[in-house]
Amino acid sequence: MSFSCALIKLNLNRSKLKSQQQGFTLIELLVVIIIVGILAAIALPAFLNQAARAKQTKALNAVGAMNRAQHSFFYEKAKFSNSIAELGFAHLNEEGEYEFEVTGDTRDTKIVARPQDSSLRGYAGLVYLNRDSQGNAILSSLLCEGNPGSTPNPNLVPDPNGQVQAQDCPAI
Repeated sequence: MSFSCALIKLNLNRSKLKSQQQGFTLIELLVVIIIVGILAAIALPAFLNQAARAKQTKALNAVGAMNRAQHSFFYEKAKFSNSIAELGFAHLNEEGEYEFEVTGDTRDTKIVARPQDSSLRGYAGLVYLNRDSQGNAILSSLLCEGNPGSTPNPNLVPDPNGQVQAQDCPAI
């Protein structure tokens, strides 16, 4: 057999192999689809949970910022504000994930973030006048976290020493 015949025979064999190996089989495609489906089933709940955590963190940060704003407001005006707008946070109620509310009197104020979605946690912040160990008046503040779909309702209870203790405030 000559060299040129061997090359022609080799080229014919290559073209037959190429024509036989085009595309994927149905089994291979099904395996890939199943693997992608399993990965999506694992990743989707984690992604959705992460989105809820981001909303909760945003609400928690807002309540903390309003607590600090109440401190500043009290130092300037010797009273607590009963208005989110007065504290500079009116835009928060427009976002729709949480409803924010401020209530209070001359001794304390409560800031509440009520979730609009039952899968989110609610938050409450307290800023109140307290007494240190020497009897001096000081401002104290707390952040409380509720269960999914609920908002904590902390209460302040004075003790015999003139100090104030918070009750019903699950720690964060």
